[in-house]
Amino acid sequence: MRPCLGDLSEYVTCKRGIQIEGVVFATKTFCVKLANGLAALTITALLTALNYIPNMPQSPGVVKGLFQAVTLLPALLAFLALLPMLFYRLNEFTLKEIRDQKKEAAPARS
Repeated sequence: MRPCLGDLSEYVTCKRGIQIEGVVFATKTFCVKLANGLAALTITALLTALNYIPNMPQSPGVVKGLFQAVTLLPALLAFLALLPMLFYRLNEFTLKEIRDQKKEAAPARS
């Protein structure tokens, strides 16, 4: 997903004439920090919901819940993370056109 951010920045610069690199990468950093916080919250809520007791033998229900949490949940989230890529329309051809337009416009700006 990271390469998409550079492509997006270049696309907006070409189409709108504004530089948004700072906003794009600051938003990415914020999203990473938010995801880390939500991950800690989710793990804590999950362990509480499963009645996990540290340093004790766990019941079969807790073991099954933990197994599902570390296998099925990440698989589901990985699949959901792929969905935005269905709407991603910047391909190599489009990016080449954008870069060509950018090169043509560069002498005109100086």
